[in-house]
Amino acid sequence: MCDSLLIVDDDPDQLDILSRIFPRSDYHVVAVNHPRRALEAASSQQFQVALLDLSLPDMDGMELMQRLQRTQDSLQVIILSGYDYPSSNAKADGAFAVLTKPCSLALLKATVTRALERKVVVSMS
Repeated sequence: MCDSLLIVDDDPDQLDILSRIFPRSDYHVVAVNHPRRALEAASSQQFQVALLDLSLPDMDGMELMQRLQRTQDSLQVIILSGYDYPSSNAKADGAFAVLTKPCSLALLKATVTRALERKVVVSMS
């Protein structure tokens, strides 16, 4: 079974790029452009990792993370921000990592891999 990855970004180009980075053979990718759609997707399936844009319509990525984590027990969240957002603040609120856009594909993939490894450790403890 492949890992499920939720991607939320309101920029259609960014969403397209992010959803193409992860091979379909390794990940079940759900890419949505609005927080409401992310919450709908999370109501019907479990995700291991979520990539959330910080600036979203109707609620920011931090609020979305908190709402998702209420129903997704071991969800690891990576916040993507167009500006330098304090990583310590986001981690204190439950984020696995914060990456500043644009970031390298290698860094993004490595961070998702580390988040998946963290998910395994959390769910086994």
